[in-house]
Amino acid sequence: MNLKIYITLIAATAVSAGSACIKAATPAGFDEIVAEVIAGNPALGAERARMAAELGAEAAENIPSDPEVSFEYLWGIGKLADGNKWNAGISQSFDWPGVYSARRKATARRATAFSLLYRDRMADAVRDARTALIDIIGCRRRLELCRRQSATLDSLLESSRNAFERGGAITILDYKKLQIESNKMRVLCDDTEAELDALRASLIAMGGNRLIDTESLLNYPAMPLLTEAEYLDILDTQDPYVLSRAPMLDAGRERLSAARRSRLPGFTIGYSFENEAGEHFTGFSAAITLPVWSRRRSITAADMELQATADEYTSAYLARRASIISDRAAAAALDRRLEGYIAALGDGSYPALLRKALDGGAMSMLDYLREMNFYTESCLEFESLLQRRARLLAILNRFHNIEAFESFNFEKNT
Repeated sequence: MNLKIYITLIAATAVSAGSACIKAATPAGFDEIVAEVIAGNPALGAERARMAAELGAEAAENIPSDPEVSFEYLWGIGKLADGNKWNAGISQSFDWPGVYSARRKATARRATAFSLLYRDRMADAVRDARTALIDIIGCRRRLELCRRQSATLDSLLESSRNAFERGGAITILDYKKLQIESNKMRVLCDDTEAELDALRASLIAMGGNRLIDTESLLNYPAMPLLTEAEYLDILDTQDPYVLSRAPMLDAGRERLSAARRSRLPGFTIGYSFENEAGEHFTGFSAAITLPVWSRRRSITAADMELQATADEYTSAYLARRASIISDRAAAAALDRRLEGYIAALGDGSYPALLRKALDGGAMSMLDYLREMNFYTESCLEFESLLQRRARLLAILNRFHNIEAFESFNFEKNT
């Protein structure tokens, strides 16, 4: 059987009551719980509001300045003054006409990019929720293992106590050793349970302080392990962050165009009415604004911002590509390590063989406790490898079933 399929089916399974390795299938409701976390995620809400506010500010920047209404009243002074006079007017200022269209196009392209970037943030949030749940599952599986081992030691301690009181073939030293090991296992159970409580509290905070029930989860979600080439193809063709590069650079170019056009003259057009000594005058006014100093460095700033955006996307793309290659290699290495553990621990017979050897007198109590410690440590290591593999798969498959989570379209809402 293909190792990838074998690991998926076997690695997350329990071997039975005496085994430390838990056998199981994909848990029902895993992504439903993830969806519940995402629905209340305050970080996503803040990101959505920030993006909408940024687009709103850009749209507001593209609105012409408000009309200006003026009124003037002058009192005549001296005998030569022929009464009082007053005037009123209204005027409107405009940038060069091409500035508004360039800004409008820039905002539209940024809205397209923001829809993709928000989807990328959504994928990150889904990944974080999945890995948080995987940590909870891993901790709970280790807790179940510790509890089973603790129950085994407690049972052995009870039978040894009865044998010791009846003068059976057990020394006080062996009995004390067994007491110590039993207490150590209970302490490990308590520590693991405290860790589980902390993980659940962190998940609740991630979900906006909603009470999220994770008690039904004991098994890791089934996710595919694709080839490196397949993951890199997904990066190039489906990753929303990578796809947002083109509209974001287009927006930068339009902003650069707007900055260049803003260096062209602006206009002010107005209407005036004047009353002087009973005589009325009416007409219009016109003015030209020459942006000689105020926007002198705006073109350079817009050009540098465009270059910074291009470099930022290049850097992020290369970082994501390197991360995929590294994580894919790590997952493949874990498969190879898990194969050996499955061969050794898969049938769950080791604890029963140890107890049989102890009861038959072929093994001392000290040797039995050593072997049980070795077995428990091996099973905990096995569980740690399973958890790490599940986390890597959740990270590699950021867009697995992402369609189930509602995104946000800034183009329609801006």
